[in-house]
Amino acid sequence: MPPLCTVGYSISVGSLTYFIGSSYLFLINVFFICLATIVGFYIMRVPMAEKIDPVTHKKNVRRIVLYSILMTIPSLFFAVGLIHQEVENKTQVAAGTSQVTNTTFDVESITKQLQVIAPKVENVKIGYLTTWDKSSSQQRQTLEVVVTSSSALDDDQKSLIKRLLKVQLSYDNISFMEQSIN
Repeated sequence: MPPLCTVGYSISVGSLTYFIGSSYLFLINVFFICLATIVGFYIMRVPMAEKIDPVTHKKNVRRIVLYSILMTIPSLFFAVGLIHQEVENKTQVAAGTSQVTNTTFDVESITKQLQVIAPKVENVKIGYLTTWDKSSSQQRQTLEVVVTSSSALDDDQKSLIKRLLKVQLSYDNISFMEQSIN
């Protein structure tokens, strides 16, 4: 998804984290596209519209280098964080430990998205259900989703909700509950 579309999406679901990340990605794209254009023109020796004195040219080159460094520094921190996370995940898989406990869900954002599809949706609960499998003598975890609505959802709405959640979560079971207001 293009970064500017992600900015709009993050505004619509009210996610500040997505908004900041996608805005930064958009700024990086714009900046480095402009930088690549400047370098391309310089390599192709495209003549400038007007001559710039050497002092101003030197200042401009310094600014471009400084801005490039400033735009790149946050990216390096993100990259190092992702590398550490990936190494940790690989270590957990090699050790045979479960990654389930490290998983979190943005339930508020998911609820807002489902309310766009079905305004009757009031609440979404997502969690892991741990059961004992007698045949294998092991614990088994399944991802369960419970969607609560103010009145019954029709089959089309349920189907759309299931498809949306399947894209975002790899759930094992989904339940729809109608909440009666007394």
